[in-house]
Amino acid sequence: MFDIRYHVISLVAVLLALGIGILLGTTLVERGLVAEQKSEIESLKKTFDEIKDRNKRLNSELKVYMDFASQAKEYLISGRLIGKSFAIISIAGAGEDTLAATKDSISSAGGTVVLNIAMASGDIFKRDDVRNMLSGLFEMPDELSGLKKRTLEEIANQVVTPTNPAIITELERIGILDISGTFPAPLSGCVLISEREGVKKEDVDSFEGELVRQFVSRGFPILGIGGEKTSEEIISVMRKSGASTVERAETVPGQVAMVMALEGRGGNYGRTGGAERLIPEPVQ
Repeated sequence: MFDIRYHVISLVAVLLALGIGILLGTTLVERGLVAEQKSEIESLKKTFDEIKDRNKRLNSELKVYMDFASQAKEYLISGRLIGKSFAIISIAGAGEDTLAATKDSISSAGGTVVLNIAMASGDIFKRDDVRNMLSGLFEMPDELSGLKKRTLEEIANQVVTPTNPAIITELERIGILDISGTFPAPLSGCVLISEREGVKKEDVDSFEGELVRQFVSRGFPILGIGGEKTSEEIISVMRKSGASTVERAETVPGQVAMVMALEGRGGNYGRTGGAERLIPEPVQ
């Protein structure tokens, strides 16, 4: 007969065996996991080093191409706009970098910017006092869309054929625009710069789009330009309204495309789906 001590000893032996088994198993598993983790860490470190080296090479190559583009720009645009003069219309919000790049590129290509028109955004027409003054100036009803269209029509009239400078003086007094330069005729073309953000399509169409249509209806060359912050919506509206367009005019490709477009090689240039190429095709 087995007594209770035998059962206790047997139970203790079984528990001890289980404990030792668990301990050994845990140790072996931990060693395996540690080894596997070390292997993965080494692999990740190797991959990271490879990515780091590749990025370094790519950044180095990118700098070479950027330096090349900057130095080659003069060869690509030099002399293309000799004897040509332009007006620049910039909508409120247009970046200084884009405006400066536009003026510099035209000058570097031999052209001249003789007129700068800085315009308030279309929101100014929502002001009661502004509409009241415009209604008196044009002798027409105080209605937003009609007054806006008439104002843009008069601006296009005076840029194309400056026969009534007094009306521009009045629009400047009202706060619609600010002028620097003169209104000589004839100009070779007009550049419209807009970098407005967060605007509705209908607002763009009734402002930038309408201004473009006024120039196009007069057969006057107009180039719509965008910068880093210009929405695709604005470029799209200017394009559909009849203007040639250039995206990212603060970059070298944008500046080259802009000069070539002002030279007379119209089209839509940039990186979005609506653009044809970065720059115009070579002349055959």
